[in-house]
Amino acid sequence: MNNAFTRLAKQIERTENLQGLRSCHQHIFSALQEMYFSQQTIVQMLDHVNRIHDALMKKAISIAEQETLASGIGTAPPHFCVYLLGSGARFEQTIWTDQDNGILYCCESEDSYHCRSFIGDLAKRMTNALHTIGYPYCPGNVMATNPRWSKAFKDWLASMQAHIQASQPDDIRYLYIASDLRPIYGSTQLIYHAQTQLNQAIKASKHAIKRMQEHLEQPKVPLGLFGQVHKERWGEHSGEINIKTSLYVPIVNSVKFLAIQHEIQATTTLERLDMLKNKGFISERVSIEIKKAFTSSLYFRLHSSLGQEENNNYLRLNRLSSQDKAVLKAAMRTARHWQKHVLNWNGVKSYE
Repeated sequence: MNNAFTRLAKQIERTENLQGLRSCHQHIFSALQEMYFSQQTIVQMLDHVNRIHDALMKKAISIAEQETLASGIGTAPPHFCVYLLGSGARFEQTIWTDQDNGILYCCESEDSYHCRSFIGDLAKRMTNALHTIGYPYCPGNVMATNPRWSKAFKDWLASMQAHIQASQPDDIRYLYIASDLRPIYGSTQLIYHAQTQLNQAIKASKHAIKRMQEHLEQPKVPLGLFGQVHKERWGEHSGEINIKTSLYVPIVNSVKFLAIQHEIQATTTLERLDMLKNKGFISERVSIEIKKAFTSSLYFRLHSSLGQEENNNYLRLNRLSSQDKAVLKAAMRTARHWQKHVLNWNGVKSYE
C-alpha cells in the first residue's frame, strides 16, 4: 500500500470514535494527491481507496454493534453479516460514495422476534454511524434500514425467488442490485451461500434471464454514428456527460449479466472479465479491449470526483485534454459495441 494510505490505515486502526473516523475519511483525497494520477495507475489507486473505505466502514459498524449490545435491545443472532452492494461490493468506489448495504442473519424460529429487534437497532445505528463519518444515506434507500435488504437468510432467498418469478422491471432491477454482494463485517459464509443460491435460481429461469438481458438496453451510451458525444443540453449540467451512466454502467451491467448467466462468483468487474476469458466465453482480445474501456471509465469517474465535496459523476468535456477526449470516445465506442453484442447474445457462441 502507498505510504500515505498506509499511514491512513494505521490511523483508522487507532481511532475509537466516529469523529476521528470522519477526519480519516476526509484525508482520502490528500492521500490520493501523493500518487501519480493516470490511466495506468487508476486500478492501483482505487484499490487503495477501497481498502480505506472498508477499514472505515468496519470500524464504524463495530462501534454500532457495541452500542446495540450495550443497549440490551433484542438478541444477537448466532450468525449475521453486514454486506455491501453496488460499487462498494465491486470494490470500485471513488472518493465520495454513499451507502449501499444490508444485513443477512440466521436465527432459530423461536428467537426470531428478538433477533429482528437486534438487527433493526443495529441497522439504524450502523447507517447513522456511516453517515456521521462521511457516507451519505442512499437516495434510493438501498440500506440496512430498509427491510428489503435486511432479512433472515431464508426470507431473503424467498424474496429473491419471488423477484425471479415475477420478473417485472422493478424485480429485474432488484436482481441486478442483489447480484453484487460482498461481506464486510460478520459471518462471511452467509453471503457466499446467498450468492451461490441466487445465481443458480436466476440461471434456472429462462424467463428471468431473458428479462435481465433486455434490461441491458438502458442506459444507452450517448455516442453518435459519427463519433460525436451527446452532452446534456439543459440544466445545471448542460455541456457535460454523466460518466457513470454513459460509460461505466453499460460495461458493468453487461459483464455482470454474463457472470450471472455463467454462475461466476467473482464480484469485481475485472475479476469477472478474467473468469469469462478463462472459461472461454470471451477471447483474450475482447477481454483486453473491455478492460481498457472499463479502466478508462474508472479513470474518468475518479477524475469527476477530484476537488469536489461529493461525486456527481459529471464531466465537462471542454475541460478535458485532447488526449483524454480521444480516450473517452474510444472507450465509449467499445462500451456501445459490447453492450449491443451482449444484448443480442444467445449464450452459446463465445465472443471472439
